[in-house]
Amino acid sequence: MKFSVLLPTRNRLDLLRLAVETVRRQDYDDWEVVVSDNASDDDIRGFVDALADERIRYIRSDSLIPVTDNWNRALAHCTGDYIIMLGDDDGILPGYFSSARRLIETHEAPEVLYTCALLYAYPGVLMGSPDGFLISYEKRSIFKDSKQAFLLSKTEAREYVDDSLDFRVNFDYNMQFFLVSRKAVDRLQAFGTFYQSPYPDYYAANVLLYLADSILIVPAPMVTIGISPKSFGYYYFNDKESAGTAFLNNMQSDPLLAHLDQVVLPGTDMNNCWLMAMETVALRLGLKANHARYRELQMRAVFANALRNDRHKASRIAALHKKTTWQERRQFVWPWMLANTFTNDEKRKKKADELITQAKSHPPAEMPPTPGRFENMMEVYDFFARRSDPM
Repeated sequence: MKFSVLLPTRNRLDLLRLAVETVRRQDYDDWEVVVSDNASDDDIRGFVDALADERIRYIRSDSLIPVTDNWNRALAHCTGDYIIMLGDDDGILPGYFSSARRLIETHEAPEVLYTCALLYAYPGVLMGSPDGFLISYEKRSIFKDSKQAFLLSKTEAREYVDDSLDFRVNFDYNMQFFLVSRKAVDRLQAFGTFYQSPYPDYYAANVLLYLADSILIVPAPMVTIGISPKSFGYYYFNDKESAGTAFLNNMQSDPLLAHLDQVVLPGTDMNNCWLMAMETVALRLGLKANHARYRELQMRAVFANALRNDRHKASRIAALHKKTTWQERRQFVWPWMLANTFTNDEKRKKKADELITQAKSHPPAEMPPTPGRFENMMEVYDFFARRSDPM
């Protein structure tokens, strides 16, 4: 059984080295890595050549292409029976392939494995976390507090997708959680490219859950998702949204922008990308995304930022007012305009936070920490390699 690890990268050789090393140290030999270089200035080819390992292959675009295109190009060059997409600041944990093979054989070759993950922030990357952190997604509702792997019913899987189309995240969309069979890849490609929309993981995760014949939920963490100074997570968690959108290079020519012109409202780029991903899911599957719910989230975002004294709040509120319906103004815009005007300074942040949390788009979940300070991804890997009960 052959496993493929897709590693798209751009100008992050220092991180890519560590991601590749977590693969090379596995106790299983039948794997390949596809490094898809998106017009890097770093000498990525030189790094791959120096490894002198025929299992690690290099492809390159000489001009910058959107992230979604780079992901699809990496996928097109892989040959494995099961495939995982990693970011170059991520890593797999010890025993990933051997554990995956055992699970696949025990559960009669499920089309998709959805595994638990750890979230690792490098020291100093996030405000308020000078030592970084290492936390687990194990308490997410999809894992049901189980200690054993189990098959997710098709009804439950489609309920998660219904939640997504209602702009409620009740499972994590990151591709690092997914180990996908070649059979499932082929099924999705009947709807076009495997990765679509400005948020390709949002699209693929939901279509996989909807269409896969069998999904094995694995509550044990098997992969580590990294947040480094050069990752999209850095922009997301540090409230640098515009820079994060530019980092993905995915928005400029998306044809859905014109299709959704009458739906899109001022607010956050994240919600706009989420809308385009869910609209793509809906179009491919014959379903419907809840546009009214998206618009509510955008209105909440505008007024939450206004309460946080966004310096552009006047122009953004004015733009929002022009694009909303009379009913939306009565229900949301006018009451929140009053709140923005009359809420005193001491209560503005609390009110802003309430506007976002009351939307319940991302239900809170406990994320248990692993104590200690880890300087990089290999220190995380080595910590678990030393454990008596490796993942």
